[in-house]
Amino acid sequence: MSIKKTLFAVIIAAPLCASAQEKAPPLPDSEQFKAALSEAAAPAAVVGKAVGIAQASVPPLACPVPSLDGAEIKGRWFSSTMDVRWKTGEDMGTIETSGRNGRVFRDTRGNIVADASVAVNGDWRTITVKGCNGEVVGTIVENDAPYGGNRAFTLKDASGAVLGSAQVEYMQDVFSITGPGGAVATVNGKRIFASGADGRLVAMLSVYNDSADMRESAERRRERQHDRPGRGDR
Repeated sequence: MSIKKTLFAVIIAAPLCASAQEKAPPLPDSEQFKAALSEAAAPAAVVGKAVGIAQASVPPLACPVPSLDGAEIKGRWFSSTMDVRWKTGEDMGTIETSGRNGRVFRDTRGNIVADASVAVNGDWRTITVKGCNGEVVGTIVENDAPYGGNRAFTLKDASGAVLGSAQVEYMQDVFSITGPGGAVATVNGKRIFASGADGRLVAMLSVYNDSADMRESAERRRERQHDRPGRGDR
C-alpha cells in the first residue's frame, strides 16, 4: 500500500473511533465507589462466636484414672501429709488435709487426682470422693462403732450401687472389702490393692481408716485420764 492510501485510511477511521468513544457509557468513578463501600454498615458479629457457625458445647476432658493397684500410702512423722508411691516405689503424689475433715490427693505436679469431703451425722460419716473435674467417683459410708467395737465401711460407686463392705477393728490395718462376688479391694498395711473398685476410693478408705484410729486413740486417752486416781481431787 502506498503512503497516500495509508494516510487516507487513517483520516477516514479517526472520526469513526471518536464517535464510538462518545457513545460508550462512562466508567464509574473509583473514588465514589470506595466511599460508598466505607459508608456501608458491616454485619454485626457476636463476641466469642464465629459468624455463620453454630456454637457447640465442648465437654470437659476426662480425668486420667491412675492404676493404684499395689500403690503404697505412707504417713510422715509429725505431719498429716501422706505420701503415695507407685508399686515400683516411685513418687506418685501426696494426700493432704483440706479444711476440717477433707482430703485432697495431688500428683507430683500438683494436679488434683481426687478429693474427699465428709458429712457427719451422729456416728455415721459419708465420705464423698470426687475426681479432678469434680465428678463423683463414689462414696464411703463409715459407721463409727461405740467404744471398743468394730467400725464398718461400705463402698459405693458413683451411681450409689454397693461395691463392698468391711468390718475393721481398732488399729487393724489389714482387711478386705468384700462384695457379692468376693473381695473388691484389700488394704494390707500401707499398701492397697484395688481389683473391683476405683483405686481413688480405696486410697481414701485407707486414709480415713487411719483417721478413725486416731479418733479412737484420743477417746481411749480421755477415758484413761478420767479414770486416773485422784484426778477429781485437784
